[in-house]
Amino acid sequence: PLHSVYLAAVSFPDYGQPWLGSLGGKGRRREPSRHGTVTDRNPEQMACPRKVRMGLVGGAGGFIGQVHRMAAALDGEIELVCGAFSSSPQKSRESGAARYLPPGRVYASYQEMFSREQERDDGMDFVAIVTPNYLHAEIAVAALRAGFHVLCEKPLTTDLASAERMASAVAETGKRFCLMHNYSGYPMVKEARERIR
Repeated sequence: PLHSVYLAAVSFPDYGQPWLGSLGGKGRRREPSRHGTVTDRNPEQMACPRKVRMGLVGGAGGFIGQVHRMAAALDGEIELVCGAFSSSPQKSRESGAARYLPPGRVYASYQEMFSREQERDDGMDFVAIVTPNYLHAEIAVAALRAGFHVLCEKPLTTDLASAERMASAVAETGKRFCLMHNYSGYPMVKEARERIR
């Protein structure tokens, strides 16, 4: 179910706007990107010149970071390339080493990660946010303003004002924002939705 959300975030056509789901493939070329050629994805021809590059904020401890890493890796289309895994620089370094990331791609803070990844030709395409709930809005807005697409673990945030700031950042930047509601992919939830309709 969480895997299906990652597939949706990176595989579905974007109806005319370049975004992380439009990288690679054998579809029609639309425009260049700093990360390579942007094309329409053809589900029947999923050949891609490279994997979609994911950064992760949070996930050093707890369960949900591991779930996101596994879900992102299931179809072989996404690779974890960097992270700010903890507010503790030492824990972040240890977590990055455990994931075989080069030390130069493991950051002490999300601010450092966004700044340094912007400068790289091989920088991340999107960031997954798996931090405590009260941090979601702050990190998501910073990522959007830094030019990255965002995949955020639920809940969106903890208050309406933060949610409105996030919505404004999405509108201003034109970047994609995906909020994880992994249970929506479960067959019983889908059936319940159909019965209600």
